[in-house]
Amino acid sequence: SVNDGALHRFSYNAHGVNMRLIAIRKPDGSLATALDACLICGDQGYYQKGPHVLCRNCASAIYIPTIGVAGGCNPIALRSRVEGNELVIEAADLEPGARHFRRGAAEPAPPAGP
Repeated sequence: SVNDGALHRFSYNAHGVNMRLIAIRKPDGSLATALDACLICGDQGYYQKGPHVLCRNCASAIYIPTIGVAGGCNPIALRSRVEGNELVIEAADLEPGARHFRRGAAEPAPPAGP
């Protein structure tokens, strides 16, 4: 369940490219989904330490309410919707994001922490 306010990771294989996705419930109750990558630091990803989400590459603290909003070292936004109790992300929305991951680089999500 992604309703606990913690950062959750998922993986998806887009034509041989393993991608990581993140989801987190924001303080306002909305759900944010994004690629576990950014335009600045690439596919290094993010981890949560206490109430903070941090970039694994540059250690930038990401303000959780801005996850899903473009800019800075924020994760790359990913369109999603909730249907009943299910988080739905369409393959057509996922597959363009493969260009942000190196082929074979996004193996299973790394453990939490630096």
